Amino acid sequence: MILVPAEGGAESILGEFSGMTQGNLKVPPRHLGWTPDSRYLMIAGRESPEGPLRLFRVDSKDGTRVPVMEPQSGILGDSGPAVSPDGKTLAFHRFRAMGSGGIYTVGLDEAYLARGAVRTLVSGNFAASPVWLNNRELAFYGYRLGEMQIFRVPADGSSEAVPILGGLQGMELSYSIAQQRLAFKRNDVDDDIWRLPLQGDGVAAGPAAAWILSSRQEAVPEYSPDETLVAFISNRAGYPNVWICERNGSHPRQLTRLAGSITGPMSWSPDGKWITFASNAEGSGDVYVIAADGTAGPRRLTQDPPDDVRASWSKDGKWIYFGSNRTGRYEVWKIAPEGGQAVQVTTTGGSSPLESPDGRWLYYAGDDQYETVLWRRPAAGGATEKVVERLNLWYSVGRSGIYYFGRKRKEVRYWDAVTRQDRLLAEMPVGTGLGIAAAPDGRELAISLTNSRGGDILMIERFR
Repeated sequence: MILVPAEGGAESILGEFSGMTQGNLKVPPRHLGWTPDSRYLMIAGRESPEGPLRLFRVDSKDGTRVPVMEPQSGILGDSGPAVSPDGKTLAFHRFRAMGSGGIYTVGLDEAYLARGAVRTLVSGNFAASPVWLNNRELAFYGYRLGEMQIFRVPADGSSEAVPILGGLQGMELSYSIAQQRLAFKRNDVDDDIWRLPLQGDGVAAGPAAAWILSSRQEAVPEYSPDETLVAFISNRAGYPNVWICERNGSHPRQLTRLAGSITGPMSWSPDGKWITFASNAEGSGDVYVIAADGTAGPRRLTQDPPDDVRASWSKDGKWIYFGSNRTGRYEVWKIAPEGGQAVQVTTTGGSSPLESPDGRWLYYAGDDQYETVLWRRPAAGGATEKVVERLNLWYSVGRSGIYYFGRKRKEVRYWDAVTRQDRLLAEMPVGTGLGIAAAPDGRELAISLTNSRGGDILMIERFR
């Protein structure tokens, strides 16, 4: 953390803070806030790589840091600190699960340390970046109907949060009380699913072409075992939900109708009759199963407070793998499709589990869930080995190797399980998005690409 005078001058280093960003949390970038007297900074950081994000008071004169409050068990972290103009209350966002969080407040004493109980001000799928409009009211942004919208809410919780200007889209708020100006960022993102033809395992047969499209988000594609259907996530009808279409992209139909900020990715049962996925529609992430023809479900398999994410079916149909932080960090677990007691699979961190097509290997990513290492071990148990040193979250297990997104934004790469060689498969015309899937017949890849990504900083004058 570096401090520099606003009018210019020499920089001073206040210290280093671990965990200013954390892929598991999808934490917004605002991790600090000033106290009204400009003496202290409120900082979100971690005391250890495995620990949760928590809030510290940092002295701007000498960098001395003091925890604002004791950490709470069962959460992923606190961030977005904002001190009220009178210095008596701290607002912040607390993440209880990946992609799920709310706005909370706590009283402050004269030293700007927490006193009294923490109050839940806003709960739901996602709410973040609180800013004080005055001592009585806050603004924040939250997820609603597939968009990040700006809301305002009384600081005493006397009434519900209401959208600003009928549902203004925006995020990453900043407010000047003196000038009555609200600044915010608006993103332009359109993810679509493209198709990359293959002439053999790990060999592209031509350029990628657009395939499953809309003006909203299409992501995390997954082929059915008989190769006739494709499941994908879309928010074209509001919240992200599971959709299905024919392999040629025709006849799209909505399979689920959940009101969560995160749903997916999906995995088909080996017989093609069922689809499993995770969603935070009921709070923290849970694993669900639904009939592929929509006649049954969705049925919730896990109901524990911890976060259960990224479900996938075993090739023998006996288990559903998923990642969960029920031990304090993300590990791979498995549960029977009928439900029951979950069984822990890994003990050194893991998530995003996928079995190889022959059911011999279980692949999984490290527990960071963003830029991480890919591992594998025999599905029946045994020694673990490193496969890919660094991948950008998304991967698919093909017939003879791993397709994955590389560190560069447009890269699709291939790791050959026979030769153990890693190579560039193709460079996409636009940036990679959310999800990649190899067709069972090895003829193509389905890839989520971001057709447009940009942002503008907007400002509302005389906002109060």
